[in-house]
Amino acid sequence: MKTAIYTIYNPPPFYTRHAHDYGGWRGQLPSSRAALEQWLTAVTQRYPEIRIVEVANEVLGPTIKDGFWIGSEQELATLADWVLDWRARTEWPGKVWSPSIPGFLDNVKPFVRWLQAYPRTKEFDAISAHFYYVTADHLGQRASKANAWTALAELRDALRTAGIDKPIVDGEKGFAPRVASAAAVYNYGVKAVLEGLQQVCFFHWGSYGRDETNLGQPFRNPEVKRAFEDLSALAGKRITRVERGAAPDGRWIVTVQDPAQTPTR
Repeated sequence: MKTAIYTIYNPPPFYTRHAHDYGGWRGQLPSSRAALEQWLTAVTQRYPEIRIVEVANEVLGPTIKDGFWIGSEQELATLADWVLDWRARTEWPGKVWSPSIPGFLDNVKPFVRWLQAYPRTKEFDAISAHFYYVTADHLGQRASKANAWTALAELRDALRTAGIDKPIVDGEKGFAPRVASAAAVYNYGVKAVLEGLQQVCFFHWGSYGRDETNLGQPFRNPEVKRAFEDLSALAGKRITRVERGAAPDGRWIVTVQDPAQTPTR
């Protein structure tokens, strides 16, 4: 493991502003800016593989009350300020991602509105959304029942219209139960690159296969591990051709061009 992402949520009881549900993955603005900065400094020094801090997890549904956030939109903006200020003050070399949303259609408009209203959106290194349930075949299509109302296309359009020129990352990718497989993982990673997603974080790889992602442990599902490794091997190369459904295991066959070599499949 070379890179880890740290998402801020669940401040300890002595730094909360609101009554907190610690089993619900909800975040809120801590009562102490100094405590947050000290924690970020401590955790990134202790774990140098943390290269990215995401401001907060899935904060906006159709409204902020529908997301994993306790508090106001202004408190969310304050948390983003504190994180960006901490990075600038400490000269931490990592990236800061925006707060994330579930990447479904109803969440896009309020999210882009918040990004437009927040005066420091340009300081985020990427815009984070979580594109659950959609498979490679439907990623990038307009939101509909066929792609579980996933709204990558609408988010891209809305950011462009708002003048927000930032990469989009899939900060938490899960599959429906019994859908995940080595082919599903590999094909999704390829299609994400083709659709312009800068990064994909597959969720619960380390689970035992009983959640919505169902990837299983590496030692219980070596095919998925190989799919990750094969995706990593595409880094730095240009995809020149994709043949869908050509491989016996359902993976797409990808031809790549290395700048120093002839194309390989």
